[in-house]
Amino acid sequence: MTPSLRLLATLAAALAIHATPALAAEPDAKALASVTLNIGQNNGELEPLWRASGVFDGAPYKVQYSSFNNALDNYTALAAGNIDVSSSAINTALQLQQAAPVAWTAQTAPLKVLSTRLSDFENSPDRFVILASSKSGIKELNAATLRGKKFAYSPGANNYLLFLATLNHYGVKPEELTPVELDTTANSLALLNGSVDLVSGSIDLYGAALEDGARVVSNSKRVKLPVISGLLANTRALNDRIKGAAIKDFALRYVRFENWFSTHPEEAQAAFINGRHFKKAQAAAAWKASRVLVMPVGADSVKDAETVSALLRSAGAFKKTVDVSVLFDTRFSADTQKLLKDIAFESNLQRSVKAGTAP
Repeated sequence: MTPSLRLLATLAAALAIHATPALAAEPDAKALASVTLNIGQNNGELEPLWRASGVFDGAPYKVQYSSFNNALDNYTALAAGNIDVSSSAINTALQLQQAAPVAWTAQTAPLKVLSTRLSDFENSPDRFVILASSKSGIKELNAATLRGKKFAYSPGANNYLLFLATLNHYGVKPEELTPVELDTTANSLALLNGSVDLVSGSIDLYGAALEDGARVVSNSKRVKLPVISGLLANTRALNDRIKGAAIKDFALRYVRFENWFSTHPEEAQAAFINGRHFKKAQAAAAWKASRVLVMPVGADSVKDAETVSALLRSAGAFKKTVDVSVLFDTRFSADTQKLLKDIAFESNLQRSVKAGTAP
């Protein structure tokens, strides 16, 4: 079933997910002008690209960015209301839900997933990978080459989930190697200088290490991990009539950003180079790996989150069974699906993938 048919088949089921009715009267321009949306990001990764796209220019509200060392700190701030919107791994939100002393409900969950994005879509290049240092001597990943090694990951985000899924897939227990918890920037440096043997993460962060001889030895597809990220909002901000309207506008502009990213390779790579100081080859690899399929929140979103939660429970990282559906909010799903269709998002993405990296 194609992603388009999958959307049509699941959008009706999405209505069963906990949702708040659409906003009432839309605030006027003067009211929106008083709003500032604070956007959370990990290690400054979003702002250079989002600004370069121009998609958020002319918004009737102000936008500012706050940067965190990792997704867990990012989403902790989101849940507390210190930021309004963020875009990162959904499993981080699941970790916060697990840690809550009182079970979250649809009404009390402090953050909500507004749309999801898939890195492992049809024909997608590998993005979330396991890399071996050039100094590790590892050429093929298996139980024997995992045991006794130093394996680095960052807390909270998809690279932590990939770390767990890799151990589970190859039948290795955490105590049979040395887990190393670092932020994403430190991970890249540790792999480059050989102070760790293995790293799980997004390939776009490891250009220098790859140039130094690091190699990809596994990926999320091989270990059968559903990698889901999303655009999330603080629930209080989302339910506020004026700020909620600004978030709705922002959420739809985000869809247009991802469409721009897929269809403007030269401009996107220039943003990696100018804004994140990537080398040219690293920027090309990052653009190729970072294209995603945006999806409205629906029943499949919840199913994937349940799969992730089950993996974390089996690894001992989660201790409770919780209702993950309370994290998902469908209030923008119909508008998101309509926009995806109107701008031919999926067709544009597939044309981009078939075209390769860059002209």
